[in-house]
Amino acid sequence: MQIVTSAFSAEERDEVRQISSNLQVAWKKDYKPTTKIFTIGSSAIGYSDTINSSGNVTSDWNKYLYEEESSNLVSAEWERELNEPIGGIAKAQAGAKLNNTSGRYLPDYNGGTSALFTSVYLPRRPFIINAGFNYNGVDNNIPQFIGITTKAPVINERDRTVQLQGTDFINYLQNSYVDNAAIFTGLRSDQVIENLLINSGFSTSQYDLDYGINVIPFAEFNVGDRFGDIISQIVQAENGYFWQTEEGILKFQNRQAWTNSPYN
Repeated sequence: MQIVTSAFSAEERDEVRQISSNLQVAWKKDYKPTTKIFTIGSSAIGYSDTINSSGNVTSDWNKYLYEEESSNLVSAEWERELNEPIGGIAKAQAGAKLNNTSGRYLPDYNGGTSALFTSVYLPRRPFIINAGFNYNGVDNNIPQFIGITTKAPVINERDRTVQLQGTDFINYLQNSYVDNAAIFTGLRSDQVIENLLINSGFSTSQYDLDYGINVIPFAEFNVGDRFGDIISQIVQAENGYFWQTEEGILKFQNRQAWTNSPYN
């Protein structure tokens, strides 16, 4: 796929620019607290806290050991839609198609002894999609999606491709349940959300919350309640939004955000 830019000089407008992208997948879900994933202009972002969840997945996504799959990447797609004007939780989803001509993702790859094969057919594999433009022969990619696969990769032996599908870590939160009953009185929306996130195991470096406009006089959450349902109700009452950014940070935005800098 190619695009022609128009917001530059006449010489640049005549230039055809290629879209660039890359993909990393933690097939084996190897996890090390010291692991750090690169970002544009920096090679050191990382948090120290981990979150255990069903399927042995942690939302501290940048501590996994990822395998570079960009050379096999055929296409990638992602989307997230905010539910205006109601607000609430917004979950992103993404997909990627990989070239399997080499047989890398088949059982007999490397004589059937490949460590990749022991995990490639399983769901809940963390993966990262970055995309941007190639300028002067250099790929300039920025984060577009961070999440986990929702099912085992679909392997098509006819056209020798592999299809990945997944959602961001909002899906983890939506499917987590309250372990200990809790009661809150006289707290702002963001304070209740923060308490819920902390009770879920999130650290302060993993979320960014606007000040809540609403003050909740009384709230009771019982064992077995879903965190996603609770947060959705709180955020909708604010006419605000709760989602995961492209950098993997959980974000709450109140209804006045669009009247403030930089949105105004």
